[in-house]
Amino acid sequence: MPPSLEPIRERILAAIAARLGTIAGGDDYFTTPAITRALLEIDQYKDAELLVGVLGVMRSEGSTLTPESHVDDSGRVTFQHLFKVAVYGYVIGDPDGTPNAVPAGTRLERLWEDHVKCLLLDDELGGLVIDLSPDPEPTSYRTDRGGKEPRAWFEQRWVAKAHEPFAVA
Repeated sequence: MPPSLEPIRERILAAIAARLGTIAGGDDYFTTPAITRALLEIDQYKDAELLVGVLGVMRSEGSTLTPESHVDDSGRVTFQHLFKVAVYGYVIGDPDGTPNAVPAGTRLERLWEDHVKCLLLDDELGGLVIDLSPDPEPTSYRTDRGGKEPRAWFEQRWVAKAHEPFAVA
């Protein structure tokens, strides 16, 4: 019989997606984006989908798992996960000639800020992790730099720190 809980890294991905799903345009946020764990390429989305924004939650590179303690009386060692997660944001600007048109770059910055504010409001993901914070690596933020107009995208990497005990021989 399989374990009753999904692996901790899967639970972290699901918790981040659920947390981002609380973003709703209004007093606190600019956008009400669609959230996905099965992100497509930006050009595979319809313009109408990109007008509201799409946030995709994915595994990223560079995660680590290191022992934090010695073997306890039950034969278990606590390990620390530094799990790297990428959040991608996709948008499209208003068509040229639209009154009060909002360009893709403006929509992208709004979506980026909304996702950061949302995740930092619960940086422990309801107690699942010790900390969730933007990845401090200099390359942890990437963007199209305006090269996909009228579409735009960003990738923001995050690091989730969590402890998990494992039985060892």
